[in-house]
Amino acid sequence: MKNKIRLFIFFLFLISNHNSLIAQENNMKEKILSSYGFVHGEKVFNAIDDLIVHLKSGEIKENMIYGKEKSFSLNQINSISKSIEYYNTDTSEIELKLLNAFPFPNNRYKLQFSLTDKKDIENPLKMIFEIMAHANDNSIQFSSILDYHTSFWRTKKYGHVTYYYREKINEDRAQSFAQKNVMLATRFKKEPVALNFYMVENYQEILPLLGYVYDESSIGKIRDGLGVLENVIFSVMNNEDFSHDLFHFYANTVHEKATSNWVAHEGLAYSWGNAYYTNINNGEMADQKELVEELKQYLEKNPDTDLLELFENNFWKPKDDIYTHLAPDFKAGRLIASILCDAIYKKHGMEGVHQLIASGRSPNHFDPFYEIIDDLLGITKKNFHKKVKKLIDNY
Repeated sequence: MKNKIRLFIFFLFLISNHNSLIAQENNMKEKILSSYGFVHGEKVFNAIDDLIVHLKSGEIKENMIYGKEKSFSLNQINSISKSIEYYNTDTSEIELKLLNAFPFPNNRYKLQFSLTDKKDIENPLKMIFEIMAHANDNSIQFSSILDYHTSFWRTKKYGHVTYYYREKINEDRAQSFAQKNVMLATRFKKEPVALNFYMVENYQEILPLLGYVYDESSIGKIRDGLGVLENVIFSVMNNEDFSHDLFHFYANTVHEKATSNWVAHEGLAYSWGNAYYTNINNGEMADQKELVEELKQYLEKNPDTDLLELFENNFWKPKDDIYTHLAPDFKAGRLIASILCDAIYKKHGMEGVHQLIASGRSPNHFDPFYEIIDDLLGITKKNFHKKVKKLIDNY
């Protein structure tokens, strides 16, 4: 009997709690609808309900997207949908709901959502994100929040690249990157793409531009940039050169990304672009020449270093203390790959480069790479140290 009474009381608690949440949501909705300038009323809320369904299902349709930059907004809202999928695990109980909505001029409404995990008692909040709604006579459509945040930024164009920035820009870097854009396009026999390049101080500054007010998975991420997303780039630590990932972008227009050899990809990106991350001492991108000189000095001080081991052990993560005085992110293994890629390009041109990239990743990324440098350069694991040392010395 006591168990039945307890069960009944618990049932009443659930009903009371559920009704309280409904009342809270209705109260929030009434406040929003009665706010100044919210003239599209229920039409907006009906569209929001529909958007939530599509965000949960991962089926964002193009006709839901507003504006001339549809491809970027579609990509970004799909990205938010994928983030929801990331947090929605077998052990979670995800809740996505509207937090706030308020009007802006030109029939726009800024929407703010939260994503929480009811089962995560210590850290239930996973994301807060924003999307812009645009109302017209026939429908409500949605866009990324990027234009809202950057419409008053300064702009300047170099070649095919339009930079968006707040105060100033390094023209030498910008012009150099615009030239690299043409160079990479030419080598892959493509037309140079028109790029929109946003200058930001660090990765955390990118997040609100894309609508992420808070994202648990991005806490502590600082030194990265982002791109190329539908021809949009966000800088690495406010540096105008994004040629490392621009190489990946052009290579992926010719080769299937999912089957490309990443040792070749990273080697070529280090050579034709840069090492992706900035030098912590001067904010400049580290180029291949600088990193080769540092490697030469390291080898002089450590003559017993085996280059094959250095290559394999420092490709995915930097394990040897070679570049830490410049940055924590530079990898000697990728630099060695870049020197090998240069040797192939010098001897075999783009035909050799395409062979490298297309060599695949089975059973791993290293073995196919070894096969190609054996075929094209006569470099094997047995003579790797001797021949690579000679390439480094002659660099």
